[in-house]
Amino acid sequence: YNDVGQSPVGLIKNILYHPRVFLNTYVWEKDHFAYIHVLLGPAGYLPKSNGDPLFYLALLAPWIMILALPALLLNLVSSNPQMYSGLFHYSAEIVPIIIFSVIESLVMIVWLVHLCIVILARLVERGTHSAGKLSLRVQKWGHAASVGFLIVLSFGMLASAVRSDYYFHGQLPFSQGFSWPRSSAHLAQAQHFIDMVPQDASVSAQTKIVPHMSHRQFIYMFPYQDTKVDYVLLDVTSDIYPYGSSTDYAGEVKRVLLSGQYGVVASQDGYLLLKRGLPAPALSALSPVHQNEESNSALAAFNLPESFCSNLYVAPNQIAHPLNVSFAAQGSGKMSLLGYDYSGSGSLSKETGYVNVTTYWRVENPITTPLQLVVSMQRDIDKEYFVSNDFPELLWCQTNTWKAGQIIRVTSRDFNLQGRNIPDGLAHLSIALLPLVQSSSTIMNVQARLSLQILSAPKTVTTRRGTNALQLLPLTIVE
Repeated sequence: YNDVGQSPVGLIKNILYHPRVFLNTYVWEKDHFAYIHVLLGPAGYLPKSNGDPLFYLALLAPWIMILALPALLLNLVSSNPQMYSGLFHYSAEIVPIIIFSVIESLVMIVWLVHLCIVILARLVERGTHSAGKLSLRVQKWGHAASVGFLIVLSFGMLASAVRSDYYFHGQLPFSQGFSWPRSSAHLAQAQHFIDMVPQDASVSAQTKIVPHMSHRQFIYMFPYQDTKVDYVLLDVTSDIYPYGSSTDYAGEVKRVLLSGQYGVVASQDGYLLLKRGLPAPALSALSPVHQNEESNSALAAFNLPESFCSNLYVAPNQIAHPLNVSFAAQGSGKMSLLGYDYSGSGSLSKETGYVNVTTYWRVENPITTPLQLVVSMQRDIDKEYFVSNDFPELLWCQTNTWKAGQIIRVTSRDFNLQGRNIPDGLAHLSIALLPLVQSSSTIMNVQARLSLQILSAPKTVTTRRGTNALQLLPLTIVE
């Protein structure tokens, strides 16, 4: 809260002395106003012709909504974007107030309709000879109108709530991006690792594992207490919250290993169980970084059991969209891209679209340098936009450890196009291979990329001369 005075008094002074700047910065600014809409929109609003909100139903009861003002202000003026994202618990105390405000607003609307009907009935009584009968008829119609208006409002609120749940991280079957939970052999293995942790031991576990161990006395979500607990239980293929990128997450896990305090109890299919006091795994001779390079710990490679990377290898019949593209570099061996998959459709929204890319590889000649995958969008002949290089498997099971001749599946974490400044219109989703140690400042260096040759592929899969990037498919970029 440094920008607004660091105290309630400072915040009030900021609002009073600079109201226009405050409103433009913390209310009308795009992300802040989107947060307000996330809160108030599901309860119903009057839209403009373009669909933007004109007035929110909950605001018809300001004497109720004012109770939410302190918490709302705290979220809006915070320098932490998560507090005004609408995704976390920071809005929990605001929601009940909005619900009560909407109820009060409905009562207010019905009362206003009833008042208008009473006034109309009195005007009718004054202006006609058969006033009594006509007035009674107006009141009956008015009562029906009140009920009908209330029903219409209720359906409008329901439609608004359903619309919000469709677009904004909804968890209903019709919500955008929803997928039914599926059981798998990988998920079934989790209980085996959980059972290996003694009931009285303290454990720091991955976010998705914590609920299954919450009955224990000493349970923490990784990375909390990861240097003090008895055990650390991870699933590197699962949700990495609270981290936003695989590099940050892998860096913390590998720092724990580099500390020398934890050794491997068991590992399989991406699961890793560490115990305090066991001998720590040694750095692999193939590791691109060394023991004293903690700043690049995410790139470190350890001598972990071979079973740890067993989830990478798949059968030939699992390859999607088959093709054959050869990637090679002098001294780095040769790999073939055998197929790919894309989780989205033909259009991708810059605001709400989240997708991932899966690729299928086979090592033809041993890889001597660990590689990374870069996803980009190519627009014009000489215009390319970086999108993502977050492929977690390439940090845990580096390409120079892959078995030659076997098929390896590598999937990116979900990514979007927010903040990429990619113009609307036709673009090509592209991939390129380059050394894992390539820094973020030079990650788009075309000269560092492995050269490629298309041996067989659909017509939609192409490459542009001089880019060393493979265009997998065309997409239409929309807002």
